[in-house]
Amino acid sequence: MNIDKHLEIEIIELIDALVKGDHAKISERNWYGRLNKEHVESKLSEYGNTLILPPNSFLEKIDTYNYSDGSGMAIDVPLWTQEEGMSDLTISLELLYKESKPALQMTDLRIL
Repeated sequence: MNIDKHLEIEIIELIDALVKGDHAKISERNWYGRLNKEHVESKLSEYGNTLILPPNSFLEKIDTYNYSDGSGMAIDVPLWTQEEGMSDLTISLELLYKESKPALQMTDLRIL
């Protein structure tokens, strides 16, 4: 995993917002990306288990893929549930390097 501390913190904040159902924060921080509130709520409801914050060691489970053109990276982050621990739910994120600062956004929420 090759992500810096600021990105780690932002990923943790995004997961915390998902756990709390804080869609206002997700929208405010422009984390929805290709998704929207309805899609996220639908996927989580369909899955049926209760999201929880992951253990600190979850960072070791993150997969990153750098774009060959240097414009950013794709990041797959497993999610945890109360019922399962590490679950089959994964959020796919994209980090795009913009002129002022990198921009993180969700690209998919899926069941593996």
